[in-house]
Amino acid sequence: MLFQYLLAALPLTLAAPLACSAPPRPSSAPVITPPKGQVIPNRYIIKLKNDARSDVINEAVKLLPSKKAEHVYDFGSYRGFAAEIPDDVLPYVTGLPGIDYIEKDCIMSIDVDVQRRDVVTQPSAPWGLARISHVQRGSTSYVYDESSGEGTCAYVLDTGVYTQHPDFEGRAEFLANYANDGNDEDGHGHGTHVAGTIGSKTYGVAKNSHLFAVKVFNATGKGPNSAVIAGIQFAANDRLTRTGACPKGSVANLSLGGGQSDAVNAAAADAVRSGLFMSVAAGNSGVDASESSPASESSVYTVGATDSSDKIAWYSNYGSYVDIFAPGTDIVSLWNNGGTNTMSGTSMAAPHVAGIALYLLSLEGQRSVAALSARLSELATKNIVTGLPGNTINALAFNGYGAPAPGTPTQSVNSTQPAGPTGTGYFPTSTGISPTGISTGVPVSAGTGVPTSVPTTIVPYPTSGYPSSGYPSNPSNPSNGYPTYNYNSYRVR
Repeated sequence: MLFQYLLAALPLTLAAPLACSAPPRPSSAPVITPPKGQVIPNRYIIKLKNDARSDVINEAVKLLPSKKAEHVYDFGSYRGFAAEIPDDVLPYVTGLPGIDYIEKDCIMSIDVDVQRRDVVTQPSAPWGLARISHVQRGSTSYVYDESSGEGTCAYVLDTGVYTQHPDFEGRAEFLANYANDGNDEDGHGHGTHVAGTIGSKTYGVAKNSHLFAVKVFNATGKGPNSAVIAGIQFAANDRLTRTGACPKGSVANLSLGGGQSDAVNAAAADAVRSGLFMSVAAGNSGVDASESSPASESSVYTVGATDSSDKIAWYSNYGSYVDIFAPGTDIVSLWNNGGTNTMSGTSMAAPHVAGIALYLLSLEGQRSVAALSARLSELATKNIVTGLPGNTINALAFNGYGAPAPGTPTQSVNSTQPAGPTGTGYFPTSTGISPTGISTGVPVSAGTGVPTSVPTTIVPYPTSGYPSSGYPSNPSNPSNGYPTYNYNSYRVR
């Protein structure tokens, strides 16, 4: 499903200032209007300065008739609150000491499915899983290590999760509800779909991971920025208390986005600094991701969408803030009625990457957010996505099955001939030596000598190099004077 910040009216209750309130100070905090969409009348997110006194929030809340803020933020360096403030009260709040800025609150909203336009579909198979486990497209098998996210956890900030779905195998759990709708279940279905892509048995990337529902949208798929900030802070703080339950690490998935918001980006950045990796949807407006939050926060891992032909999805945002692409069109996953559904959007791409992140944490061990981001980028298949504008990275998510562990020395293949078409080449058998696990007749590239078109991934193997024959005109006689290429030996995993 596609997320946008559709900024609509959301009534709350706050009141006029007390009669004894001090007049506005000359150095009032700025009031920021997000550049995209409409704003929610009289609804604000108040961000405190790092050195603000601890009682500033209490002073502000005293101005409100309810004496209560909608959300209070207090994690890391991000402190503040969200509330509805009438026009005649706002100057008194902006004049309080310690206020960094005040941003007008906005509504995030889920739209209907993206309408399909010239996309290739594979309805009989979860092509997204197959795609992230193969360098070349076309396979219908998902190849992965059996650990598959064991000992890891994912925070799913969304519409909730139908935790009773049998395909979760009891690994999904509700934690918090910031949608204020009185219903902790997934009344929409989007969050269940996203969680299913991350870690369900049949449709999930990290099939042994634990999934945490942090509800920030109601059944209509809407919720204010302030609720999303509250969800981000909850996930960042909760992660620190669950080291025993998630010994190999945790990530967060935010399949949401919309107009650029300083407040949302600041909250996301603070969570990342605390050690929480965040996979974020790039957005579905077909524009530069710099216009969307939290996708435009440089420290999160922003994910664009592709279709099954490895073309950038027509709806996907792009640009320098995008870190990677992943399958996002016609993705089959779980639904909140106990069945499945097919959806499209960068919302579907982000959980593929969140799942790979969990997979890597389980397989290779805990690491910093920066190191995990670097590993994802290192493993990604390069220069294969088509239709990209020039200022966008060309990298498609890959789980790295069969790839060497970080730090393992590798050697590039050097060809003695110009690059040529992929064809059937042969390893010589007359020497009595052949790479482990590869027999005569394995297809190789005529231009590089690298094995291609095999059912599993070929990886460098730490033994001496072997010669291989190039693209032969007579496959029945593979050792009869064909071009020779030098390469490290390879094995199949």
